[in-house]
This record gives sequence, C-alpha cells and structure tokens, in this order.
Amino acid sequence: MSENGPKQSERHPRTVRCLKCQRVVGEMQPLLDGIVLFKSDLSVLRRPCDAATDDLTIQWETYPVDMIISAQLLEQIERTGARRYILHRDDDNATSSGILVWIFNPYFRYSCSETNFSTDLHTGVGDGKDDWLAITAQRAMKLFYQFIPNIQALLNPKKGTPSSVSLEELPLPGHIYEEVECVLTKRNVLLPKSARQFKEWKASLFHVFEESDF
Repeated sequence: MSENGPKQSERHPRTVRCLKCQRVVGEMQPLLDGIVLFKSDLSVLRRPCDAATDDLTIQWETYPVDMIISAQLLEQIERTGARRYILHRDDDNATSSGILVWIFNPYFRYSCSETNFSTDLHTGVGDGKDDWLAITAQRAMKLFYQFIPNIQALLNPKKGTPSSVSLEELPLPGHIYEEVECVLTKRNVLLPKSARQFKEWKASLFHVFEESDF
C-alpha cells in the first residue's frame, strides 16, 4: 500500500463473470487469496447422487436479490440490534449517494390481490404477467427507505451534529445495488396508496426466506 492509499485494484477487486452469459457472479479477493461469489447471481442444482445427468426434470434454483439482502439484514439485526442501514454501491462507479433503510417489521405476511405482477428470479421485479408471488401469501420484511445524496454526513457526522448510534453500513457491488434500488421502487407500488409514504420515508418490501425455500 502506498502513502496515497490503496491502489484502485485493491479497493475494487476484479469482477468474475459467467463465461456463457457474461453476468457478474463474483469478484477476486487477493487478501483472501480466493474468489467471493454473489449468491443472488448464482443458481443451485439440488440433485440426488444417483440422479441421471440428463434428467430434464431437475431444475436450477435461483433466489432474488432482495431475499439475499434481507437475510443479511436479519443477521445484522440479530447481531447488532440496529434497524437502520446505509446501502451504497462499492465499486469504481461509487458516489456519495446511497439508500437509508429502516427495518420497520422484519417478519410479516402479505398477499396482493392484483394478478398482473410477477417476479423476475434475479431482480424480484414484476414484468406484468401472472405469477404465484402475486396471489399467494408471501413472507416479507417491511421497511422504509429514502435516497440520501450524501451518506458521509450520516456515517461520519461533524462534531456537534447529532448522530444515530444504531446506524450500520452495508456496501454492495454496483449491479446488486442497482437491483435493490429497482426492487424498492417497484415494490412500493404494490402497497396501498395510503401505505406508500410515511413522512419523509417511502415504504417497500423485501421477501424473506422460509424453511420451504431450502
């Protein structure tokens, strides 16, 4: 490390992409001497040891990004007790802006009477077609959020400025941050109009894992 700080490659490791679709699935971590894989960008194949390799009934499982992030947030809540988090991108395109989220209700169920919302496996965002997530009771996390132009003012407030001792930081890879931003905005529309806004906060939902998902 030089006196001017870490090199760009040290701050933002090289990305790892799928050879077939070129989607980012992880990043090189020289300090760990390995690769960090992004769970929301991977598919899992659960196959019995005696299953035929050409069995077409076997399906790959992919979980949407909000379910991965909600699992991280729930773990943080259990470990630190904090309910407010700054989400921001951590890559070469990182800016001073971010999203402040407030976990209002970590466990509840909701159902949507509209049947014209479906959920993309990667983004958790509707595409206008019927889908089971729109008509079946779904376990979720209710949260409030607001876009913050300068997150450093909250993370590192000036002397004499009131600060929240229960505020935590969650840096995200750029493409995952963009997907989270999209999910928050579009899930806000799923809520009744009277429940979409609370003072300066907007309301949204993150889906949460259930035992049946494993």
